[in-house]
Amino acid sequence: QVGGTSVLSSFANDGDGKGRGSAAYAVKMADMYSKIGRTEETLELIDETLDVWKATESNGVLVLGEQRRQRETIGAGFTKQDLEKLGPEELEMILQLLVIKGDAL
Repeated sequence: QVGGTSVLSSFANDGDGKGRGSAAYAVKMADMYSKIGRTEETLELIDETLDVWKATESNGVLVLGEQRRQRETIGAGFTKQDLEKLGPEELEMILQLLVIKGDAL
């Protein structure tokens, strides 16, 4: 939760069903927080945003926590199934967030 609003609750459906507009906004906010030295907020925002892409559906039910951990991750906490369902724009935003996170650490 950043600034009183959870990124998870603020991801809006911008017409494509994936909330790309909100994710792009989260990238900009994380970059801004990082530039002004708000490391804790930067990391929190990035982790929450990345978790949105990691929450995968199985028969209409979100797979989170321990069930998700049992699946093999291939990088940055993502499974092959997580990454296969994403388009180029989402993958680019994930990379941007990971770079910002690395810089903030």
